[in-house]
Amino acid sequence: FFLHILNPYSNPTAKMKLSALSVLSLVACANAFVPSNTVGSKVSLNAKASAPEPEEDVRSISLPFAAKPANLNGELVGDVGFDPLDFSGKGDLAKLRRAELKHGRVAMLGVVGSILQESYSVQGPDFKTTKNLFAAITDAPPLAILQVFFFVGAYDLATTKWEMENGRVPGDIGFDPLRLSKDGINEKWALSELKHGRLAMIAMFAFLVQALVDPSRSIIEQTFDWAKSFE
Repeated sequence: FFLHILNPYSNPTAKMKLSALSVLSLVACANAFVPSNTVGSKVSLNAKASAPEPEEDVRSISLPFAAKPANLNGELVGDVGFDPLDFSGKGDLAKLRRAELKHGRVAMLGVVGSILQESYSVQGPDFKTTKNLFAAITDAPPLAILQVFFFVGAYDLATTKWEMENGRVPGDIGFDPLRLSKDGINEKWALSELKHGRLAMIAMFAFLVQALVDPSRSIIEQTFDWAKSFE
């Protein structure tokens, strides 16, 4: 009897029970390797929620193929993310903006002066008109050149000190004879000044190159001759 019961092949019922028991055993063993749904889901959700999101790769407006400089966050007027040499990551932004504005203002005066001196000069035996920018410097009396350097240096030091002591924004030296900023600095005008200054610096550099390439012709003559070449 016992042999008959233990022998599954001699008893179909016992064979079915044994098969069912085997399947249940396999399921139980496999279930041991499956994580608990209630605990595992909570942990995975918490892990996803606490995982830091990757930082977005923000591109520069002026140089779309390069990343935006970290310190140029758009707060400064005229900030378009142009800093290929990473000056903003090495120095004081206020100091750099002050220098940019001053160079731009000097360049705007230089552009006007470069064109004006071709046809007009201060009356006197030691002053004369010239077509070449470098010749204009060498033709001027040494004392006149010294006066220019002294005045510009003293003016720069005085205005920078006044600006920093009074907590002014970079470039605000209190010069506003037309009282255009009586109600506060107009951001649109500040941007216009910055753009004109940047353009003037490029133009002044081009003027110097033109004077070196062709010293015999003035800037205006070279410009008109270049325009006529398209006719």
